[in-house]
Amino acid sequence: MRTSVKKLFLTFTIALFLFPLALGAQTLSDLEIKIAALFAEIQTLQTELQTLKQAEPTQTPSASVSSSFTTTLGKGSEGSDVTKLQTYLAKDPSLYPEGTISGYFGSLTEAAVKRFQQKHNIVSSGTPLTTGYGTVGPKTRATLNSLLTTTSSTPIPSEPAAPKEPASNGTGPLAQANRSPNLSITGERFVTL
Repeated sequence: MRTSVKKLFLTFTIALFLFPLALGAQTLSDLEIKIAALFAEIQTLQTELQTLKQAEPTQTPSASVSSSFTTTLGKGSEGSDVTKLQTYLAKDPSLYPEGTISGYFGSLTEAAVKRFQQKHNIVSSGTPLTTGYGTVGPKTRATLNSLLTTTSSTPIPSEPAAPKEPASNGTGPLAQANRSPNLSITGERFVTL
């Protein structure tokens, strides 16, 4: 009895699987032709994928990161400077694990800039308007440019290249790092045109 139930279940399962395939095919040879075509398409896609994977190592990010940063960049910025920034940050997965190089300064790029600022002791808290945290303003640009001129073709160094700036009379050590001494809002800003 159990054997007949197993056979019936197996037959039913196979029929359910093959029924949708059989709707578009009149004969078994039609099914075999369709399956062979699918396998050929899979092989073509796998070959294309391997070709793309082999081409990736030849594209080095350092080749496109050659000039210095001259403009303030922040959320909403776009263009070649953002692409250059993303390319530079993507070389260090601890800074920019997503590695998305889109030319648009969005949330992922902002988070990567924050990690860069923390790593290089530029600023570690606040907002783009109060401390410049998350934007590429004067201090972040200076550090990036310093690293670009000293390490244009080598990985990002683990130690900060720029000296620490003296603390101001802010409200705490983290908030002080990027404020001007008079506590006016002179942090890094950006303007989207």
